[in-house]
Amino acid sequence: MAAVGSVLLSWYQYYVQGNKQHGVFIGLWAPTLLGFSNAIRIANISRKVESKTSNLVDWLTQNR
Repeated sequence: MAAVGSVLLSWYQYYVQGNKQHGVFIGLWAPTLLGFSNAIRIANISRKVESKTSNLVDWLTQNR
């Protein structure tokens, strides 16, 4: 949502206000916000996979 807002604000600054420098600067926020979002998602998925893997290893070693 924040990335979409950044793009819209960037377009507004660039085309409506005519402030091209601010428009480009604000437009660069979108990829940064998307990158942070992806990093958080990857960390959450990694945490889930690690917990499932350790549970599986424990289960396999207990059933031997």
